[in-house]
Amino acid sequence: MTRLEERIRSGLQETAERIPDAVPTLATERITTKRPAGLWAAVTAAAAVLVLSIPILFLDGSDPNPNPAGDLSSPFAGTWVTNDPVDGTTATIVIHASEDGSIEMLMHDDVAFYQIVEDPLGWVCSGGAATTTGTGRLEAENKLVFPEPVATCDDQPVEGLPPLEEVLQNLTFTYDPGTDTLIDNLTDNSESVWTRADTELNEFLKGFVEARVAGEGAQEYLNGDNRVEDIPLLYATSSGAPYERGEFEQVRGIQGPRGRMAVKVRLFAGDTVVEQLFFWRPVGPLGLDYDPDGFGTHIAPTTEDGQPLAMTYNLFGGEVTMHVAHPWIVGGDFLRLIPEGTVAPTTDGGERIDWDEFLVMADPAIGGKGCQTASPGDVAALVESIRSSPGLEATAPVTVNASGTEALMMDVVVAAGATIRVAVDEQYNPCANELLNPILDQGDGSSMTVVSEGVMSGQATGERMKLYLFDMPEGSSIRTMAIAIVAPESRFERAVDAAAPVVDSVEFHTP
Repeated sequence: MTRLEERIRSGLQETAERIPDAVPTLATERITTKRPAGLWAAVTAAAAVLVLSIPILFLDGSDPNPNPAGDLSSPFAGTWVTNDPVDGTTATIVIHASEDGSIEMLMHDDVAFYQIVEDPLGWVCSGGAATTTGTGRLEAENKLVFPEPVATCDDQPVEGLPPLEEVLQNLTFTYDPGTDTLIDNLTDNSESVWTRADTELNEFLKGFVEARVAGEGAQEYLNGDNRVEDIPLLYATSSGAPYERGEFEQVRGIQGPRGRMAVKVRLFAGDTVVEQLFFWRPVGPLGLDYDPDGFGTHIAPTTEDGQPLAMTYNLFGGEVTMHVAHPWIVGGDFLRLIPEGTVAPTTDGGERIDWDEFLVMADPAIGGKGCQTASPGDVAALVESIRSSPGLEATAPVTVNASGTEALMMDVVVAAGATIRVAVDEQYNPCANELLNPILDQGDGSSMTVVSEGVMSGQATGERMKLYLFDMPEGSSIRTMAIAIVAPESRFERAVDAAAPVVDSVEFHTP
């Protein structure tokens, strides 16, 4: 595992810990699943958000498009949930009609397993979740069949068990108009019951929007540790204008952590529009989750008139502040750049390692010994130290105006696989102020060698690093500061462009 992967996993784990586990208690009297333990307990179901049929609903409750899924899929269109009595987990399915008229579905199950004769507990996904997609056809007015669903485990599948596609072939749902439920064909006695999630979510979001327009009462709609003070622009725009009306819609293509649906809430105040991303779990305590990083998806958590809202972050005891907005995610003293394209939120980080970095270092040093090594006296001396270090390719420094303060800017690159030396602490971790730390390959396949006490050698990643070097104002507790933007050559220009507003927002505060 590389240094960046480790830091990303740590940051994502911190995000996961902020999300409370959902307890399946929502309207339990209306969820009448009686799935017996003898057969499918809850194989794949519902990535609760890819293409939900929840329309945009306005504050007055009107629906501009009463059947967005199209007549072909009605009454199947919508979001359906079920509780598994065997493992206590939640399964969700979303059914909708695509633009070409075909009927599509997306399913997700928190824990995917089924029971077979040879093995009464067949954990197909190593005890993890499974996601299934498929194109279906109506075989009767109340019967919808998906001949060849495509199922994947979120984790590794268990070897030796029948593949999910084989078990799910000809997956069929029958609609019961009397109870407005779906019954699947995964049990012999047809007692796998799916109930709608759309109605509750619509009413819940309508109440949330009404509270925000009224200027009070939004707290009761928030989940877990979310507080009203954690939600920016909750009752008014940045100029203080109160909201006049609002609307909401389901976000297509986003599955939140632990089965949460993604929804957008849109508030209007005159010509100003505030849009925010929230997550809601179909089964469990009613409540909305807001994450200042949007759980790492490609959608900004809050925008005002289309621009991502920047949040202020303090560094070095408040001596430095900077304003950070999407697509950056804050992780302590460094930022991570969300990869381009649709990136589904997740808490495992397993397939989301393609992040670029923005690091801030106090009194940066290069080629020292141990973490107590004093940095050069000023930026000019630091530049000289960088350019004279063996094996480094560094451009000539250029004086730039960053956030109203003069800084020296330069690029540094070391060929991938080249040997570099870094200062380390007593546990052999690269020092936080070691300039070469961001381009040191600390993955499992790299070779790290102890050179002497406080010094290790290893291989360079080959990533490129742009440095902004600042002499700190008089009275500061640190003498110099470095901002390092690190990315492979192929993504370097994007990372530098995305970092420019953050660099320009840096402010220095001295006693």
